[in-house]
Amino acid sequence: MKETAFTGAPHEAGYGEVDSWTWNMLNSKGDRGRFLVKMIREMDLATRKDVHDCLLNISDHNRMIQQICAAAKTHDTGDAEDTELDSDIAETMLFCARIAMTWHTLDAKYFLSGDSMGDAPWVELYNDDKQTSSFVLQFMHFLKMKDKRTFTGPKQGPLDGPIELSDSGDEVPRRTPHKKRKRKVQESQTAKQSRNAALARHEQFTQLMESQDFNSSQAVAAVARDPSKSEIAINPMMKGDTEKDEIFIHPKIAKRIKPHQLEGVQFMWFELTTSKEDDDTNTQGCLLAHTMGLGKTMQTIAVLVALMEAAESDNSRVYEQLPSRLRVGGEGRQLRIMILCPPTLLQNWHKEIRQWAPKNFTNVFVVEASSKAADQLRDLEDWHRFGGILCLGYSMFRQFVVRKGNQYGNVADRLDTILLQGPDVVVADEAHNLRNLTSKLTQAAHRINTETRIALTGTPMSNDVQEIYSLVSWIAPDYLGDQTWFKANFAEPIEQGTYEESTRYERRRSMKKLAVLQHDIKPKVNRASIEALRGSLKPKIEFVITVPLTQIQDTLYKRYVQAVLGDEDNEKASQVRIFSWLAVLGLLTNHPTAFRQKLLTPALQKKGNKKKLNAREASPTPSDDGSHATVAVDVSNATELDGGMTYGDEDVFTLGFTEKMVKEIIADVDASVDPTRSTKTSLVLNILRHSEECGDKVLVFSSSIPTLNYFSDLFASSGIHFGRIDGSTKIPDRIQLIEQFHKNSFDVFLISTRAGGVGLNIQGANRVIIMDFGFNPAWEEQAIGRVYRLGQKKPVFVYRFLAGGTYETNMWNKQLFKTSLTQRVVDKKNPRRNARRNTREFLHIPETVKQEDVAQWIGKDPDVLDKILARHGPTEPGKVDTLIRNISTTETLQEEVPEELDDEEKKEVAAEIAESAARPRGRKAIAMAQQAALLAGGSGLPPASTQGAQTYD
Repeated sequence: MKETAFTGAPHEAGYGEVDSWTWNMLNSKGDRGRFLVKMIREMDLATRKDVHDCLLNISDHNRMIQQICAAAKTHDTGDAEDTELDSDIAETMLFCARIAMTWHTLDAKYFLSGDSMGDAPWVELYNDDKQTSSFVLQFMHFLKMKDKRTFTGPKQGPLDGPIELSDSGDEVPRRTPHKKRKRKVQESQTAKQSRNAALARHEQFTQLMESQDFNSSQAVAAVARDPSKSEIAINPMMKGDTEKDEIFIHPKIAKRIKPHQLEGVQFMWFELTTSKEDDDTNTQGCLLAHTMGLGKTMQTIAVLVALMEAAESDNSRVYEQLPSRLRVGGEGRQLRIMILCPPTLLQNWHKEIRQWAPKNFTNVFVVEASSKAADQLRDLEDWHRFGGILCLGYSMFRQFVVRKGNQYGNVADRLDTILLQGPDVVVADEAHNLRNLTSKLTQAAHRINTETRIALTGTPMSNDVQEIYSLVSWIAPDYLGDQTWFKANFAEPIEQGTYEESTRYERRRSMKKLAVLQHDIKPKVNRASIEALRGSLKPKIEFVITVPLTQIQDTLYKRYVQAVLGDEDNEKASQVRIFSWLAVLGLLTNHPTAFRQKLLTPALQKKGNKKKLNAREASPTPSDDGSHATVAVDVSNATELDGGMTYGDEDVFTLGFTEKMVKEIIADVDASVDPTRSTKTSLVLNILRHSEECGDKVLVFSSSIPTLNYFSDLFASSGIHFGRIDGSTKIPDRIQLIEQFHKNSFDVFLISTRAGGVGLNIQGANRVIIMDFGFNPAWEEQAIGRVYRLGQKKPVFVYRFLAGGTYETNMWNKQLFKTSLTQRVVDKKNPRRNARRNTREFLHIPETVKQEDVAQWIGKDPDVLDKILARHGPTEPGKVDTLIRNISTTETLQEEVPEELDDEEKKEVAAEIAESAARPRGRKAIAMAQQAALLAGGSGLPPASTQGAQTYD
């Protein structure tokens, strides 16, 4: 390979040339001047301005050297009080010291990240005034080139611009040296207009609801008293409005609808049909974010039936209430409505439509993967020609639209016409499947050419604030502006204030940003928690039960971790590799036999496995949704982690293990199903026994197939009658198994968390065991939602198992953080901060778990947990329990704290909301910024680069 030759002085290089330099290239040439130029190029505008102003305003060259040496010493000792660092410029000087260290060592890691500050040779820098003097002279020389218009512009995106919330009165933010200042970005005019229109509609809707003679509860109660008068308007009107006629919810639904459902139905109708000043171009979609079990399917059908009937009405006072794009009566067809959902829910949608829709609602097409290709295409054509409802699984939709090569041949264009151009209305059920903006499924869903979009999910956010952005951006493109802007202005500051050790400044800023975000998304999102059924459902209590490892588990755990950590190459393992290690280790915390099975049974080698594992698609894997399309993973060994990922299907030898290592790890361990080898398993049997005694049924969820295999063997040998659903269970078989369960054919149901945790109704059980969990709390919440939903007649008890002292403690910490975020952003709650930062080290020797007082929980679960505690709990001081070390409840962890914004902070929130209403966001801002850059002649710099930040290679 030809070696790159540099020409000219470093500061004379154009920005294109500087961007082409890699850190390794500059390191190999020992070129400190160009290293410095590249660092200046990589700074964002605000940071570079701070550095430029600070250095050039210090007239004394010796003072500059002294300040950088003091900053270097602060990095070295971690204590600024013992140095002479000026507090007014401390943050800038600490950053300059990082630049100086990078220049000194020619190692870019000190510039790119603050996480490596501890191993830097700071003594060499602050004890060598000559070296530091050389750096200061060169650095200041290059910065002065800015004023002479001979040096490149800062590394800046086209969205840069001031957007700051006043923090007057707050504690000064403690921005540590490793935190690089975030660039400031703007929002677009389109987002502002869309958001303001939605806020105006929401205000109109609120006023409309307040003007009614009956609220939703009273309207529902009136129908309950006299079912013959089941007229409930889906479009309540202002008193005196004589230009419109009322449109009634179909009587079938009106007789059964509950107050929270009526509010959801009227919300969806209003958001989909109401426009401002007769301009129906500003209507968009909406998100129904009712938690699991609140009847989202029935609510949606109520809206779809009303839309269909209004579109076919001959009464202009009815059909003119629809946006012009939905008035298809003159086209000789019905509305084309497409429902996208996980394949496991296709038949459920068909069943619900038959139950709630009128009898003349005949055009319902269900396209399944198991159907013949000719039948699939015929149904698609008939739907496109005649209209009606098309129910289609996500995997089939993706397969039809995201084609490989010449797949589908000459009908490919026709598929695009039908599925992308054809729908008048599109519904995305379990819409959290669209939370990954980079997935092929999400990108395909964005291509559907209709603005009338309904998203349904009980878990709109499970990992981070960006997921709210993703869902809202699908129902209302550009509503929240550009993703970069949203991340900088909302996601990052909100998350930074959610930790237990967040500073006061971070907490207060987070609360203010939350208030603004909640205000912005309020018109597009209708949220209802299970509290909506208070009085209709029996109570639910979720126990988080911390258990110790048994002796054999502890021994195997230590052997496994030592084997992994003993390889130096593993210190820089990828996230995917770490998750795969944990997936195997998770089998051990469930039972040693499942762990042993994994180590001794090579996974089936399937073509494309590695590529598909790394793809990180957020859509359901076919093995979990029951579609029986090509399966990317081996379901006999798979362990599901991190929401959209499936790990653990690889042969352990691809994870760095050798046959010798495997033999050493499982030496002296046989394949016994003895339940006493695992505390979790012992507890499962205890719970099953006592549940049977009180006549309760139990669901046992696990995200790993080997664990389900182990329990299948254990239950069979113990004479326990059970059913099982995992990714290999065909959809018709799942339905049949659930029916058998409800008919008392068996009382225990083994279920794969991913395969059976979504969309199924299993109210026949009222006790749920969560054997294991991943980083994404949504999967376990969905699993619990199979039981705690409308139709449940008993109190519900949930038992979440956590192996104390293991990686599961840190993983649970991650779940607490994500759950707290969801409650703050979506549910508008203020839960106590339980999550802690810096819990990235998952692989460590198991720690001893302290015995806590568990007697305080006696009385919460008299029929089951009380009996277990009476037998195994510590009843005397100093006695150690053999099964349970600690118990908490999710109610305790989610306890709200009295933390509100003060008057000054409320004013700041109101000011930002007002400013936001007149401020551009997103894509339009890019074009505006680029145009402004061309017109700006006084900056003294060439146009800024719009490329992404250079990665450290």
